[in-house]
Amino acid sequence: MSQQHTMSERRVLVSACALGIVGALTIFIAPGFLGLVADQARLGEAGAGYVISVDINTAAVAIAIATFLITRINWPQLTYLAAGLIAIGSFATAQAHTESALIAARVCAGSGEGLAIGVSFAALGQDRNPDRAFGVYLAVGLTVAAAILLVIPVLQPHIGTRPFFMAAGAAAVGAGALASWLPTGGRAASPTVSGLSAIHWRLAIAGLLGVFLYFLAQGAVWSYFGEIGAASHVAPALIGRALAISSIAGIGGALLAVVVCTRSERGLPLVASAAVSVASFVLLLGHISGIAFVVSGILFNAAWNFSMPFLSGICSAADARGRIVCSMGCIQTVGTGLGPAAAATLLGRNGFSSVLWMSVAVVVLSMAVVLAGLRATSPPSGDDLSAIAPLSSQSKAHSHEPTS
Repeated sequence: MSQQHTMSERRVLVSACALGIVGALTIFIAPGFLGLVADQARLGEAGAGYVISVDINTAAVAIAIATFLITRINWPQLTYLAAGLIAIGSFATAQAHTESALIAARVCAGSGEGLAIGVSFAALGQDRNPDRAFGVYLAVGLTVAAAILLVIPVLQPHIGTRPFFMAAGAAAVGAGALASWLPTGGRAASPTVSGLSAIHWRLAIAGLLGVFLYFLAQGAVWSYFGEIGAASHVAPALIGRALAISSIAGIGGALLAVVVCTRSERGLPLVASAAVSVASFVLLLGHISGIAFVVSGILFNAAWNFSMPFLSGICSAADARGRIVCSMGCIQTVGTGLGPAAAATLLGRNGFSSVLWMSVAVVVLSMAVVLAGLRATSPPSGDDLSAIAPLSSQSKAHSHEPTS
């Protein structure tokens, strides 16, 4: 591989990561963002939560739309549109002082965020090692989010909320400036596909269903994580520290995926991730100690973020043109959003036990679906899980083409 080719791939990775982080920033820093929105228009927690919900749901719809656009519109051009919408929405948020104005601004920003995530995921999925590319994206994104969440309470009393939204708009402009580093995408790939544009439907369905179920289970537990600790009389200060440590563990999980991932070994890492997730759920059963709560938080986010690059890699392998991995972003959002609703229906006399056991069952089902999809698309000789290959050699060769 030539040095020029290496530099081109690095530029694609940098641009895709920057675009994806800008697109997912609201989700990455949701607790801090909620506080900024509440103070910007003097809304209560419920009002601010509604504004953020509109933002994230709009982004989910835009990701679904991006699934169709990435094969029809030049990716740099789509990036300019996404960055422009985020910038306009962020600048408008900085000037908004009523709930209706904030909602309008966040609909604009959310539309751009969804398009940005769609293009970013499609570009990351076409890397020669998509698992590692998604791991880098997650590790950098979580690190940036942690830094922002640390800075907000320090600076906000002195500078107010507007500069943060202005900075978000400026970041979107910066990500848009890197659009020329991205491949042209679907239209550029079309002449060379020659039949390879077909979707591996068994792998695609297994990947998307597995992602949905896994995120449903994780969302159900994470949304009530603090309340589970409080129900066992864990000190509020310790709950806060546990959540912070858990977020740091998530960075570690993503970095570990970057180190260990190979495109031919997705089954065993996912099984290990599921086992750790189940262990984190079981630790929360019954009356728990503060130590058990902290350990559960560490295992929970480490396993969740460790699994994401491999699940993303499977969805990337299902379609060389990026449509499936793009739609995965929408599936993740929907699964995470439905998790709390599913948990709410199970809350009763048994406290959180029903929620935790439901999540255990859903994670196991998720892995069964994913592994079945991997086996269905593995070579005849690949009986061992560690030897499961997601693509034919012909599809692997094609995955390099769009990064020119």
